[in-house]
Amino acid sequence: MFRWNLRRVLLEELKRLSLNKKLYRFEGSLKVVEQGYFCNVFYLVDQAKAAGNEAEKQFYRLPSEANLINLNRQNAALVHALNLESEFWRQKRTANGLKPEKGKPNSFIPYVVGPDGFSIAFFQAYWNTIAEDVIAVVTDFFRGTPVPRSFTAISIILIPKNDSPQSWSEFRPISLCNVTNKILSKLLYTRLSQALPDLLSPSQSAFVPGRLIADNILLAQEMAHHLDMRYT
Repeated sequence: MFRWNLRRVLLEELKRLSLNKKLYRFEGSLKVVEQGYFCNVFYLVDQAKAAGNEAEKQFYRLPSEANLINLNRQNAALVHALNLESEFWRQKRTANGLKPEKGKPNSFIPYVVGPDGFSIAFFQAYWNTIAEDVIAVVTDFFRGTPVPRSFTAISIILIPKNDSPQSWSEFRPISLCNVTNKILSKLLYTRLSQALPDLLSPSQSAFVPGRLIADNILLAQEMAHHLDMRYT
């Protein structure tokens, strides 16, 4: 169902739309499927409980073999519905409490979604379907086509540093951007990194690999100390 919806939206219905519009439309179709499925799970639980109560009443009023079979059938249906509901909450807890693997602090990053609702894992899993659109976006970008604001949107998320934060200082802010933004940024970085060493001043320390801002602080202190020694 998931892959079929993806191909229908990206390849068949929306051939003339840009990638961000396709992803937006695809996300909308997924929400409809998700809401219909999970609402149906909760509806099944309610219906199974009501049917089970009614079957139990019928069996106590008339403890026949037919009513016993019906009671067992309704109980089995209720157990099945409850298992589906339990699986839903298990997946939700897993998603909300996603933690990196021990010794691998970045292991959960492929599953973190940006403002558009799609993760790196999605692009990797369905690359054969979306590759053409992504390549077209990258090509247009390097040809000078303006990037849609939706591509550069960023969500600011506050991550608690402990289990029961009491103040703002106990939260760590992180920014989440769309995968397309990451792709374009990575390509720009890769291309510029070859020329930047010749363009940057030796005293430039921020955002340069191998250099620290503290280096300039130490340099300023040494200069002040040297000047103080000269005029004393």
